Amino acid sequence: MHQVSTSVRNPDLVAQRRQQIAEAAYAVFREKGFKSATVEEIAARLRIDKATLYGYMERKEDLLYLLFQHYVPLMTRRLERVAQSIEDPASRVCALIDEQLRIVSEEPDLVLLTYRELRYLHHEAIGSVLDMIRANRAPFETAIRDGVAAGVFRALEPAIATHALLSMLYMLAPQAWDLQRFGVDAIADEVKRLFFRGVTPERPKR
Repeated sequence: MHQVSTSVRNPDLVAQRRQQIAEAAYAVFREKGFKSATVEEIAARLRIDKATLYGYMERKEDLLYLLFQHYVPLMTRRLERVAQSIEDPASRVCALIDEQLRIVSEEPDLVLLTYRELRYLHHEAIGSVLDMIRANRAPFETAIRDGVAAGVFRALEPAIATHALLSMLYMLAPQAWDLQRFGVDAIADEVKRLFFRGVTPERPKR
């Protein structure tokens, strides 16, 4: 996992400040984008000077990484809590679809920042963020694999099916300007119909 350097020796203070930094960076980057935003603007939002901010990171790119490091695991934990409470694979997938769409509808800018701004990180940091995203996909992939093993879903590759499903779920972020008129529940119902139509085993013809 990529580590952001700090000159502050108190680990509890670093954790607290970096959460605040991530929240401030998100607020600024969602408004202006990574390229247009400045370190000074983020420091001003935190009501600290730029020198103090640089005590918790080395470069502007670190702010973007800290943003992902804070928010992506929060989404993953929400999905894991949902998955842990449901044994039946099909019901689990339905609940995960509902939760993922709630997350995307609450934070569409986070999805867009991931797609648009991730390229500004250096190679090691990108790899760490991608690892976080893989962990975010894991509850879906596990549920689909369990469904295949139980015969609820047809024989398929769970990783590919997960990518296809999440592609539908993430569509809410870039298309929110148009899809919001339908509502999250209606979108979730349609995604479930499309997904289960594709993964349900075919009945033998008589």
